[in-house]
Amino acid sequence: MNLNVEIDDLDKLTLRKIHELTKTNISTILLLQKLKLLPTLPTKIEQCRQQNNHSWYLAEYNKSIDGYAFRCGQCLKIRSIRTDTFFKKSHLTLSTIFELMYYWSREEDSLEKIMHELEIGSQTTVVDWKNFCRDICAEYYVNHPTSIGGIFSSLKKILL
Repeated sequence: MNLNVEIDDLDKLTLRKIHELTKTNISTILLLQKLKLLPTLPTKIEQCRQQNNHSWYLAEYNKSIDGYAFRCGQCLKIRSIRTDTFFKKSHLTLSTIFELMYYWSREEDSLEKIMHELEIGSQTTVVDWKNFCRDICAEYYVNHPTSIGGIFSSLKKILL
């Protein structure tokens, strides 16, 4: 299953392009897989009852909000595509979450506008997701600190 999702530069991504890339559940899933926000296979490796290892593939699954799940071709076990991702406990569609992340990245602060555009009835949901996006960025910068300073920054280290 390859729908050829192309994104050259995330900074040039527009809302119109997002709508084009997330028209269907499968195109949204493939986009998020390409961006490494969703796995292409389940992340937990476990033994299959039928064979040594599961033979996972992405299958249509109507009981999922996403319409798809990972299924083992041997024992027919099913795993959510959201397992072990930050989408796992959300009841929003993947396209809605991705669009909300886009609004957050573009510093759209109007809760009313976001709630209207994404058809989300709860301010709390929008605020929680905006805080979640902020927390992920904060965690990244804590784990990947950057030096701030100019030509005298090395001199300051010597003097201290």
